[in-house]
Amino acid sequence: MPPLNQLFDPTFLAIWAAFGCVVGIIARKIMFPRRRGGGGFGGLIQTSILGMLGSLVGVAAGVLLRLPGAGELGLISLVLAVVGTLLVVIIVTKFQG
Repeated sequence: MPPLNQLFDPTFLAIWAAFGCVVGIIARKIMFPRRRGGGGFGGLIQTSILGMLGSLVGVAAGVLLRLPGAGELGLISLVLAVVGTLLVVIIVTKFQG
């Protein structure tokens, strides 16, 4: 089990933040393809930020819950990052309009 300070490793955070950014943009484009008003560059930046936050929250939750494999660059963290990203992007996008 990785120590909790793994969550503060800059490389670890950068990898999952970038991953969440990409997943967030793809999820929003698939689930809300004709979104008006939130499009353009501003919408892209917002979705990127939401994706990063969701990914990091998902991975952090796995580490805090002491799930085996969470906090490493592996399948469990990948699943947690995707779930966290999708939840944040979907919830925020739904409530925006």
